[in-house]
Amino acid sequence: MASTEAFLLDRRSNNGKFVVVSSMIRRMKDPLTHFLWWALACAVVVWTPVTAKGETAIERGAYLAAASGCIACHTDTKAENPPFAGGGPMKTPFGTFYAPNITPHLKHGIGGWSETNFVRALREGISPGGYHYFSAFPYTSYTNMTLEDARAIKAYIFSLGPVAQPSRAHNIQFPFAWRFAQTLWKLLFFKPGPLQIKTDRPTGRM
Repeated sequence: MASTEAFLLDRRSNNGKFVVVSSMIRRMKDPLTHFLWWALACAVVVWTPVTAKGETAIERGAYLAAASGCIACHTDTKAENPPFAGGGPMKTPFGTFYAPNITPHLKHGIGGWSETNFVRALREGISPGGYHYFSAFPYTSYTNMTLEDARAIKAYIFSLGPVAQPSRAHNIQFPFAWRFAQTLWKLLFFKPGPLQIKTDRPTGRM
């Protein structure tokens, strides 16, 4: 729990703390506990702006990528694979998902993605090829990110070394493997767009 408190209370001081928390949450066996902690983490990322003076886009992106859980899902720590080179199995009632390689490798990663490709995937759940990502990828939360934050994450990821490791294919049960079904799912459950923060509300009681 100490690592979690460090994540919530001292989130700027050391990016390594965010990696520890992300890995800790991912290893939680109880699905409800796992979900609640990720929801809390996403809320912290969305609601609390990072505006440290002199902070570069890469430094900002490093914090956001760790706090958002990118490294936890896209790194197979049990296999001791390089960071962001592809995650381990995520077992669900619908099948097993594998987060892909998101290093800047041109063939096996996302090195060929433009900024528009990256932002659209992150905030809308749509691949550069135009197909819809499965909702195991939490774009439903990342859609609330600002454009500046999304660009910062890309700047950080593209500053890392490329890893020539192929992504693993999902193993999803019929009929959930049909990607076109994600279109209907989005119509029912997905509301795109960055979070609109109201600035005209009173800051204290009269």
